[in-house]
Amino acid sequence: MLNTIEAYEEQGRMAATARNKRDEGSASAAADHFRRMQRLEKEGDYQAATAAYNRGYAAARNVPSVAYYR
Repeated sequence: MLNTIEAYEEQGRMAATARNKRDEGSASAAADHFRRMQRLEKEGDYQAATAAYNRGYAAARNVPSVAYYR
């Protein structure tokens, strides 16, 4: 693996943080940087890189939930 798992998780966190701030430009830049990093990996490491990115993204993303009043 050329890049560390932490680097992929960091790209996921950066993309999620940018989307939390509604900054699509920075979010797409982080996602694009991840895809460029991912293309350099071998086939077996490709899956691990995707999983690490998704873990970082899910950990940092704040999706508002709707609270219904009764």
